[in-house]
Amino acid sequence: MSIVVFLLVRMRHEQIPRLSRPEVQKAWQEWRSAAASQAETKGPVQRRIPKSVEPPGLVLLRDHFGIVLAATITFGSTLMAVLLLAVRGAMARTQRVQPPSPEGRATEDQPATEGRSTSADNRSR
Repeated sequence: MSIVVFLLVRMRHEQIPRLSRPEVQKAWQEWRSAAASQAETKGPVQRRIPKSVEPPGLVLLRDHFGIVLAATITFGSTLMAVLLLAVRGAMARTQRVQPPSPEGRATEDQPATEGRSTSADNRSR
């Protein structure tokens, strides 16, 4: 999990300066104005004009990074726990009850039952 958190923080420090550049801001404003002109036309789908004057990636990484980090840790930990449980279940040795051998010795998975009848013995009678 620490690698995921490290990469997320590193990506944030790289992307905030990139998304704050004037060229990116200008491209976002152009897209907003294009969306506004499309919203005025009548068509099968009505486009909504984005409310933010800044690119959504910048707002997400700058203003809501704590939520993104908490969600990443929560979902990543949950996924890791489920994966570990699945691997543990797959690797667990299954206990099979085997009938005693004809010589009366216990098999590897079953302890000796001296003088006691087993359910397998009761069924065969």
